[in-house]
Amino acid sequence: MTKSRDKLLFELNNFDKKQKEEVYLGFINGLSLEQVKVYANEEFRVTQMGQIRLGLENGLTLEQVKVYADKKFDYLQMNQIRLGLEHGLTIGQVTVYASHLFDSDEMERMRNKIENRMESKELILECLDEFFCEDESDILEIIDNCSYNELVELQDKIQEKINQINTQDIEIPEKPKKIYKKTPTGYIQL
Repeated sequence: MTKSRDKLLFELNNFDKKQKEEVYLGFINGLSLEQVKVYANEEFRVTQMGQIRLGLENGLTLEQVKVYADKKFDYLQMNQIRLGLEHGLTIGQVTVYASHLFDSDEMERMRNKIENRMESKELILECLDEFFCEDESDILEIIDNCSYNELVELQDKIQEKINQINTQDIEIPEKPKKIYKKTPTGYIQL
């Protein structure tokens, strides 16, 4: 072990047995000294330490982990924040629900709503990109200003258009107008 790591382990005297195990687990699982120091704090309960360690082991950055490495969050709240970050939410999106004022159930509902909105937005963009548009910057602005229900409605309308394309040749209004024809290998522009 390195001198710094030895020093940290020596400083664990005020930790209980389970807290010490969390520190050792971090090292065993390949975390650096800098990463372990984020949660090697006697003010954290062992369950909180575990959430911080899991985030680091699952590839979250120190910046991301520091969003929830705060003793004001219980381990269930930390779990919801960690899951949001691991599922691809940005720090900005997570801060919408990362408040000690929300219990973990409220946080989970908010996280799911944000994640579902992201999935709908990604699906809409994928459909638009595949079938309708070359430049999605205007579409992104529109989508960013949509509520979750509006995104679902827009997704349904896009699916209707896709179904029309699958059943017939249709003219897709664009500048300039383009006509697509369904072929056995896909769509071709006429």
